[in-house]
Amino acid sequence: MQRETSNDSFLDYGSVYHQPIDREHPELIHQTMVAITRRYVSQFYCFNCDTYLQVKSGIGVLLVSHTAEAADVQEFAMNRLIHIRPNVYFAVVSTTQKLEYDLYAESSYSLHITDFPSQYEFLAVLPRIEIQKILGYYYRIRTENYCFHGERHDFFELTYVDTGELETEVDGTLYHLKEKDLMIYGPGLLGRGNQQLSAKVLRRIGKEHLHVLATKEKLFHLRGRALLVDTGDEEVDKMLCG
Repeated sequence: MQRETSNDSFLDYGSVYHQPIDREHPELIHQTMVAITRRYVSQFYCFNCDTYLQVKSGIGVLLVSHTAEAADVQEFAMNRLIHIRPNVYFAVVSTTQKLEYDLYAESSYSLHITDFPSQYEFLAVLPRIEIQKILGYYYRIRTENYCFHGERHDFFELTYVDTGELETEVDGTLYHLKEKDLMIYGPGLLGRGNQQLSAKVLRRIGKEHLHVLATKEKLFHLRGRALLVDTGDEEVDKMLCG
């Protein structure tokens, strides 16, 4: 798991800030830099003053060290605007095709470009999930009181909440998903959607006032079988029979 420059562990090397530096700052010099993707890094910058990095485009990783030894290098994903302390060795590696950033330093800076005795090997994050086949994908719009009793199967299932909210119970644990949340159900897990109509409410409504609506597709998949009801209350289940 990568750490970010906003992580507390980065405080040994610098910090992050929120207000961008004015390009015309009278006490700082400015240079636009471009970093590329590379596996081996041997050349590091080391300024004798505070240095500031502001990413303009792309995504990258900041390599930092207190010594000129590859074994001491630490990796941090570049997050927010970055301040690097004086006398810290650093290099930038792009994880996208390229990364463009602005570098600011004091106008009276002294810079040492140092070649480490041994190269540092940067290992990019590799995907650990291989999807061999997608069995289907659906965009479903549900009513406010929609309830799905649940299912269990031998495949992964992904649910993404585009708008609204969803309560889903997985093997007895209730999860509340909000807009833009995503959940992946693993094989063998029992999952079901939010149940808004309790047995108590159904009893008060009464069978004669309850109307069941279904699409032709749902009715087709019943294939002549009876529609099953499980409210968690045997008396209410019997009331709804027939």
